[in-house]
Amino acid sequence: FGRVTHIFVKEGEKVHKGETVATIESVQQNANVLGQKASILAAKRNIAADLAAERTAQANIDHAKAQLSQSLSQFRRAKALYKAQVMSRQNYDTDKANYLTSAASLQQAKDQLAQDKAQTSAAQAQLITQQATLKANEDLLNKTVAVAPFDGIVTNLPVRVGETVVEGIQNSQGSTLMTIANMSAITAEVMVDEDDIVNVALGQPVTISVDALTNETSKGTVTEVGDQALLR
Repeated sequence: FGRVTHIFVKEGEKVHKGETVATIESVQQNANVLGQKASILAAKRNIAADLAAERTAQANIDHAKAQLSQSLSQFRRAKALYKAQVMSRQNYDTDKANYLTSAASLQQAKDQLAQDKAQTSAAQAQLITQQATLKANEDLLNKTVAVAPFDGIVTNLPVRVGETVVEGIQNSQGSTLMTIANMSAITAEVMVDEDDIVNVALGQPVTISVDALTNETSKGTVTEVGDQALLR
């Protein structure tokens, strides 16, 4: 749907497959594509930041494990010394507190890593959604450029530059941008006298001449024979 901005062909003109024949206004579609590309770029940066946070959290876990191993050894020694009554209660409580703090720090680092991974997964899922939206927006943008689907001739051009074309409503004004026909094979419907129709058979070779094209004939083959008269 939109206003026709350019028409590059005329009725009766030959066109080639892939040739741009017309364009429709694309300001909104182009803006949507550019905006979505910017959103995808931002999403990729967020994912990179989340992955960096994961690496930091993993480093914190490794550091916390080392601290926990050290404080656990210290606490075991303190426990043995305190049991042997060669260490004060205060020093024993300090080593025990250090051990518990190290264990809590390790768990906190693990929780942080899990949180960072969940955030990364959410960002990656959002990126997939944004990429799908971009694909849809690019499809809409591409549809503002009308391209000949095959080699042929423009047989009908009902719209003009500045008029509005309407998508998906057949047989209404503006629903057809133009008609391109492949003229290499033409179906001719001819009326045959009832006395002669009995001599016409499927597959029979024929030669057709048209009054408007003097001295020109076309070779063809009978592909269908009507079963009732044409009242026109």
